[in-house]
Amino acid sequence: MFSAVTARQLGASSLHTAIYLERRFRAHLVRRHNLLLDSQYMAPSAGASPIANLFLVLAGHSYVHGHGWVAAPHALCLDANEFERVDRDAVRFCSWGTPCVLIDLRVHRDDLGLPIGLRHGPVPLATPVVELIAEATAEFCRAPSRIAPSIDFPRLLSQLTDAGWLRGSWHGAIAAVEPESFHRLWNGLRPLLENSAVMSSMSDIQAATGLSLRQLSRDVKEFTQTFGLPGEGLRDVARVLRLRAAVVFLSTPGATASEVARQVGYASLDAMGRAFRDAKLPAPSVIQDHARSVALPR
Repeated sequence: MFSAVTARQLGASSLHTAIYLERRFRAHLVRRHNLLLDSQYMAPSAGASPIANLFLVLAGHSYVHGHGWVAAPHALCLDANEFERVDRDAVRFCSWGTPCVLIDLRVHRDDLGLPIGLRHGPVPLATPVVELIAEATAEFCRAPSRIAPSIDFPRLLSQLTDAGWLRGSWHGAIAAVEPESFHRLWNGLRPLLENSAVMSSMSDIQAATGLSLRQLSRDVKEFTQTFGLPGEGLRDVARVLRLRAAVVFLSTPGATASEVARQVGYASLDAMGRAFRDAKLPAPSVIQDHARSVALPR
């Protein structure tokens, strides 16, 4: 399993995430403080996906159109279209908290036993699942660090299977050994992720790995496809992740759009505006005004 932690802070708001990459699933531990995620402004990925997102929400609130705000703990089962925003008319949801803590477990939709889609609304989260995640992530949630918490994923997957939320056998779902080429590539990728660096150029990763550009391109393509990262290649992954971080940080109380642009790695507000237009998103000022007008639960 490959893992990395990212940390960003702007004013009184912060975003800390730990990513865990496995072949059959991908998990994101997210701690957002004083930040709103509104899916109607989610930067769309390249296209339709067979992946579904199981949100296990431990702290904070979720808003689902037709169901209103719901306090944690609960779970949401999202169709990929509802998270990746391939269809802009997909059901809207919001996530908020001071803090909001959740695990986003991404699996193939055929592996899910729950009804898929936000129209089904939130599902109560079983106490054993809450206790397992809370115990493993307690320190990270109190004082997020650069070390990804050691989550007992075999046990978590087993509990979700016993509850009927996952289908099939998950024994051995975590690979014991990954190819040396993946480890070499991850040694170059992880520092960039952890330092919130911009990954628009392959030259930084080439310098870190010592690979030729041809070999690096092949390894990156295989890596992103194997672990189901968004987009088509490293440049697309970086573009989508940076856009999503920008949208979230536009909800920071008191922050200017220019401060947000600098926070997420754009050279200027104009550069961020162009990226938003290319992604067919509203202007940063429109998203910022909307975020500050949402009636948030307390």
